[in-house]
Amino acid sequence: MKPKVFSANQFISTKWNTSQDKADFANYFVYFVQSGFVKSKFTKKFYQELSHCFGNIAHYSIFQFYNVQFFSLRSKINFVKNCLNYHCYGDPIFVYSDVERELQKWLKQSKILEILEEKLNNELEINERAELVRLKEKYEKYDS
Repeated sequence: MKPKVFSANQFISTKWNTSQDKADFANYFVYFVQSGFVKSKFTKKFYQELSHCFGNIAHYSIFQFYNVQFFSLRSKINFVKNCLNYHCYGDPIFVYSDVERELQKWLKQSKILEILEEKLNNELEINERAELVRLKEKYEKYDS
C-alpha cells in the first residue's frame, strides 16, 4: 500500500503539473524508497519525474538510470546523499523545488541514509570475517 505522507496543499501547482501531481510524485518517492528501491516499482512515469529532480539527468534509458542510481547498496547510498545535499533551486511555480525540500525533510526524519549505511557496514563486516576465515585456513596450515 502506498503511503500518504504528503498532500496537495503542501505544494504549488506549476504550469504543467497540479499540486496533486506533485503530492503523488512525493508519495511515490516515499513508496519506492521504503520498498528498498525495488526495480519493479521503478516505473517509466516515476523515472521521468525523478530524472528532473535533485539535479538528476535523464540517462539513455530507464534501465541505465536505475542501474546507475539503485543497482548496489553503495549506489543507493550515493543517491540518498545526493538528494539530501542538493540545493533546491528554482521557483516552485516552474519546478519541483518545493517537493525536493519536503522529500529532504522526509529523508532526514526517516533516517534512510543511516539505515542504508548500517546495512552496508554489516555486509562489509560479514565479507571481511569470511575473508579472515579463508585466510586463516590458508596460512595456518603452514604455521603448524
